[in-house]
Amino acid sequence: MLASYSVVGEKNRRTLEPLLATPISVAELLLGKVLATILPGIGLTWLCALIFAAGLGFVAVDPIVPGLVLNLGWIVLLLLASPLLALISVALTVMVSSRVSDPRSAQQIAAVLIVPVMLLFFGQMLGFFVLNPLVSSVFSVVLLPVAVVLLSIATHVFQRETILTRWR
Repeated sequence: MLASYSVVGEKNRRTLEPLLATPISVAELLLGKVLATILPGIGLTWLCALIFAAGLGFVAVDPIVPGLVLNLGWIVLLLLASPLLALISVALTVMVSSRVSDPRSAQQIAAVLIVPVMLLFFGQMLGFFVLNPLVSSVFSVVLLPVAVVLLSIATHVFQRETILTRWR
């Protein structure tokens, strides 16, 4: 929601033009919007993971269960892959938001782009496949260049002058 409103919502409220007139670069502007969107979610994810990890020790019937669930693969996915997936999804949403004229359109288009990522998440959660520590690490390493490329594309797609002069 925040990412889809980040550009098009501000344009509709007429609060984007003063921001675009400031002497910051497009990359700085988009990075600020992306970080403002993902940092609260990542913090909340990590807090919930800590609560889950602590609670699992109390509710597990067999003492081996926490070790099976809270393994190195889980930690790698939590600390590396989840922030990178958040960065990728928000970069896609901000990219879409900078090109459409309605916040709801941005949400719908971005949702279609994020579905493959969610399929990976639900496939792991439902046990269709299991990401061991090696696969989790490789997955995280692959996500990093994807996130960098998407942020670069978002910077090039965002056209400050067009938004200032012609976007109504």
